Amino acid sequence: MTEPSTRSGKVSRGDAWRLATATILAPTIAWATGFAAVNAAFYPDDLSYLRHADVELDLKLRVLARMVTELVHPGVTIALPLNLIVGTPTYLFFKRRGLVGLRHAVVGGLAPALAMILILVLFWSLDQLLARAPDWSALGFLVFLTSVLGAATGAIFWLIRRPDRDEPPAHMPQSPTA
Repeated sequence: MTEPSTRSGKVSRGDAWRLATATILAPTIAWATGFAAVNAAFYPDDLSYLRHADVELDLKLRVLARMVTELVHPGVTIALPLNLIVGTPTYLFFKRRGLVGLRHAVVGGLAPALAMILILVLFWSLDQLLARAPDWSALGFLVFLTSVLGAATGAIFWLIRRPDRDEPPAHMPQSPTA
């Protein structure tokens, strides 16, 4: 019988595919869903075009395409690279230590979110200083939204990857069997 991939130190093809799939899909799904909720809450007129029967199908499709582009764009252009640069090493750090539960994935999802918050604060502060009209309540909302979506990204990553079902690493102590 062959050893599991985590004990031999090698990553199997299935593990690599699940990791890649989770790394790509988790931020895209979380951020698109989050921005859809924000868009529906703050811009309900965009959705009203889709409900009316007298609006032509071509206009409905154009509005829907614009909304999808606006919703997926932040997840792909901002959250995905940060997830690759910050989130994947955080996941591997936790996995090496045997921390593979849902709460660890949520904390791991907050790591790229904190990097994004740092970027937001730096650019927001610079922009606000140049405009001389600080709007710190909007920044607070963005920090809150980024934190929630980062935690959601970690949870979605965990649901796709499910590292808790893997064999523990070889250096981790095994629980005695009864």
